[in-house]
Amino acid sequence: MDKVTAIFLGVARFGRDDVTDARAGIELHFRANKYLTFVTGALYRRDEVVENTRQYETRLDVGATFSANWKQVSFRDRNFYEYRVRSGRNDISVYRNRLQVSFPLKHKDKVLFSPFLSEEVFYDLSSNSYNSNELFLGITRRLNSRTELDIAYIRNHTSPANVNGISLNLKIMLR
Repeated sequence: MDKVTAIFLGVARFGRDDVTDARAGIELHFRANKYLTFVTGALYRRDEVVENTRQYETRLDVGATFSANWKQVSFRDRNFYEYRVRSGRNDISVYRNRLQVSFPLKHKDKVLFSPFLSEEVFYDLSSNSYNSNELFLGITRRLNSRTELDIAYIRNHTSPANVNGISLNLKIMLR
């Protein structure tokens, strides 16, 4: 069982024929046991979801992921506290909860890739309201014994615009 994993995150969301939201970040996962992983991370975001209104923010995360398996199906429940340092706007605190289900697709007992589906909700602690949710549909592909790549379609439901995107996560097991 891998104890420490670094995840390099990248997200590009599209609208008006170009990228309207670009993100890059890193997370560190510290696995306590097969059911519990502690997570910390940072992410930089630049967006122009509303035309001619550019926004920048840095997100700092801390949380835990609870995991369980049933037969070959994997369930994950990630819980984050996120502090958003926002340029030109008030900083906010957000609770994020992401549920994910995945299962391996095999050929001749070798895992080809693992499709996953997840839904994440965002609760703004400043305004005491749910302000967004995201749907992820993707696959995880093991590249070698210590590296995996997640590729996913993202559908974000929020105001003032709903946005489609692509997510790439490179997972490197450090030890």
